[in-house]
Amino acid sequence: MLQQDIDIDDINPAHYLQQKFGWTLQRIAEEMDYSDSIVRQWSCGYRNPSRRAKKDAYRVYQEHATK
Repeated sequence: MLQQDIDIDDINPAHYLQQKFGWTLQRIAEEMDYSDSIVRQWSCGYRNPSRRAKKDAYRVYQEHATK
């Protein structure tokens, strides 16, 4: 779980990282090592992020939340 009340399966990585850090979609793509296109598709709802992508978002969150 990302936080006590958020299940990793329920998040959209693009929305979550934008909300937490105020990052652009391009920055999220760079931090997660995904293409801009994929991250934009998650953000617009054209494509659902995989479980792996959600775990990668959690890893990125953990790395930057302590900075």
